[in-house]
Amino acid sequence: EQDQLLDNVRRELTEEANQKRQQIKQAHQEGVASIVATTSEREEALQRELAGILAEVSALEQENDQLRGEVSDLETQKNQLEHQSRGRDDDGSAREWEQRQADI
Repeated sequence: EQDQLLDNVRRELTEEANQKRQQIKQAHQEGVASIVATTSEREEALQRELAGILAEVSALEQENDQLRGEVSDLETQKNQLEHQSRGRDDDGSAREWEQRQADI
């Protein structure tokens, strides 16, 4: 009778231990799944943020290229104006300068 009672207690304790193990295993799996989901969501958010930054960089590069072109055009105009102003005398007369060039 005592052996029977001990067997019953062992069985119950083993069952309880198995249930606890199963609960711990399930909780662990759920925790890991939650961490993976959170990590995935975070990764997606970071990828969206990165895509936005890259688009902004691309727009700034295009604007930079456009401004470089404008600066180049302005430098060309400046050089042309400087060249023209060198050919004029103090009163701004280009004809006298042209005449001097023709005489030379």
